Amino acid sequence: MVKRFLGISVAALMLAAPAWASQEELAKETKPFQVTYGNGVTERYIVEWRALLDVDKSESGGPAVPFKGKFVDDRQCHWTVRGSVVRRVFLANQAGELFEKKDLAVVYDSSSSGEGAHFKLIGLRGENCNDANARFESDVNNGRIATRGNLSQTINQDVARVREAMKSWPSAVKVSAQ
Repeated sequence: MVKRFLGISVAALMLAAPAWASQEELAKETKPFQVTYGNGVTERYIVEWRALLDVDKSESGGPAVPFKGKFVDDRQCHWTVRGSVVRRVFLANQAGELFEKKDLAVVYDSSSSGEGAHFKLIGLRGENCNDANARFESDVNNGRIATRGNLSQTINQDVARVREAMKSWPSAVKVSAQ
């Protein structure tokens, strides 16, 4: 009984679609800010923008098993490519230690997804991850290019938002980006 259960469990694991996920940091830029308060105290902040690419890939379905009544290989590849620019803000003390100000963290993102063909007449099956790999790699490269391209534009637009947020702090009289 135990051997049969283990055999069934191992077979089920072998048929399960392997999922693959990764995150890649494409670029990072920082910009110092200074906030001066009404009492004359000045604080230094470091604003960091990171361009990230998250990729998820999986395969559904399974191979044909004619002797078990399954005559069609219905494997199909699915993927999602998500590019994002993440803003984080840190207070820098005089010792150089950084303390994150989590209320100013923002994620600007865009995503795309793709999948292999549902059914191809040639071969009488769907498009598995091996068959669709060229389109998958192309989508990942397009995601890298688009996310890197969005970084500078996002920073240019976001500097004003950060400055306005800091100006709204109690007693802040001057905010400057260096």
